[in-house]
Amino acid sequence: MKTRLPFFCLLLALPFISFAQLVSPENRLPVEQQPVAVSMPENVNLFTFQHLFPLDVERFEFDSMNVSYQGSWALGQSFSVSCNGPGNILFVGSGAGVIVLDVSTPSNPLHLGEVHTRGLVDAIYFDELTNRLYLCTYFSGFEIWDVSDFAAQVRLGRGSTEGLPRGGIFASGDYVYVVTVANGVQVFDVSDPSSPVNTGNCPLSATNFAWNSAKSGNYIFVAIGNGGLKVVDVSDPANPHIAGSSTYLTTGVWVENGYAYIVAYNFGIRILNISNISGITQVGYKSLTGYPYRIKVIGNYAYVANATSNTGGGINVIDISTPATPQFLSTYAGYAEYIAGNGQMVAYTGSSYPCTILDISDPVNPAFAFSYPLPISTIDVAVSGNYAYTGNNGFRVFDISDKTQPVQVGYDSNDGALVELSGDNAVYIRESMTANNPVMIMDISNPYAPYKTGQYMAPVMTNDLILKENHAFIACWWDGFRVVDFQDPANPVLVAHTFGWHNGAIPGEEYCYVQALDLEGNYL
Repeated sequence: MKTRLPFFCLLLALPFISFAQLVSPENRLPVEQQPVAVSMPENVNLFTFQHLFPLDVERFEFDSMNVSYQGSWALGQSFSVSCNGPGNILFVGSGAGVIVLDVSTPSNPLHLGEVHTRGLVDAIYFDELTNRLYLCTYFSGFEIWDVSDFAAQVRLGRGSTEGLPRGGIFASGDYVYVVTVANGVQVFDVSDPSSPVNTGNCPLSATNFAWNSAKSGNYIFVAIGNGGLKVVDVSDPANPHIAGSSTYLTTGVWVENGYAYIVAYNFGIRILNISNISGITQVGYKSLTGYPYRIKVIGNYAYVANATSNTGGGINVIDISTPATPQFLSTYAGYAEYIAGNGQMVAYTGSSYPCTILDISDPVNPAFAFSYPLPISTIDVAVSGNYAYTGNNGFRVFDISDKTQPVQVGYDSNDGALVELSGDNAVYIRESMTANNPVMIMDISNPYAPYKTGQYMAPVMTNDLILKENHAFIACWWDGFRVVDFQDPANPVLVAHTFGWHNGAIPGEEYCYVQALDLEGNYL
């Protein structure tokens, strides 16, 4: 019979929240355009998450009853990317974590460390003066980390926000500025980073959501989609207020040298003169194909992350040396949602793709430098002793002897999702609604070097997995279930197949849709 161990929550709770419904890049909409279907109490709004909390009560509690958080390996799909000023240190948001890379040589990035938080990382800001990393972490609010040593980071504190902090985060001196989806810009005093104090808030829109922003001096420029661009004056932390606006649809914004560069998914790029905040004017524009989503300006060039796998997708390069007449120059083809860069490098992430690093020593023609693979989603885990096994863009093994800090120690590139263990073998399958899915037998005698010894190719869907001795029972949806004998791990064979659909079969008697399996003694 299947058992559920405490580590299941340790490993899965954080990455899972945003990866439940991955779709193909061709059909995927960036987060602003995705429909949301949730079951929530009537007095809770998903985007504002406004319970009627007493003011002295934390809004997001992680521990309850007799369950307490111990640790996590939190990496997954990327929803953010950032870098330091010179562009030689890259921070890649990955699920509820951040991967830190030295990209001084773009073609040979060096892994410096990882930050594991308690919420999906949606925005990243690195303060080079203090060596602090500020992170928007979804339901966890925001977190503050000391990254003086990238290999030994220390969490200094966490602050709760009203609403979801997914639109951006910035820091200056003793203050942090957080852009929430539906609750505006919120300012916090972090002179004591272990106990941030909210000093002021600025509502933005009752009908439009904020997903991206940029800061210049005392102003935060917030992209709110159909609501255009809002400019918030944060010079007085107790009284942030809207000081200017633009009505052009805005999905991404960057500010540089007295101009705001905005992109819109249904148009392209616009260049706005912001010398007079209360009277922002357009000075130039350029239409672009595809789905312009985010933007980064480096010198005389704007690099636009274009979120489509069709024509125009990837990184569009725009010459902005003459703001009145920006010129399209080239496209590095791909799929890009989030972008960062400076110096000789631009990096982008999006959907289930890796982090792609481009060499821009020739700024007009970005060249491929490196593809850094990222985990995607974790939906199952199997535990034996001090090791945990899972599928997440490859077969992964974790040392969990220290429950506060699970560490990946083994990896194999074969991709799957569901894992069950039998001695020195793991049976490993995809959770898939398409045909032709391998039932893989992984040798785990050395957890640090797992490898596939053999496989049986199931010609149908695979939805669940359970083991009894040397037999694997696999749920195959409309094709019933199959039984694979893996006594010889190098040559697993099909030994039984029942409840599969065939023309004229009687439902419930001759065929059955099998999506989940479990065993109790001799009963399936």
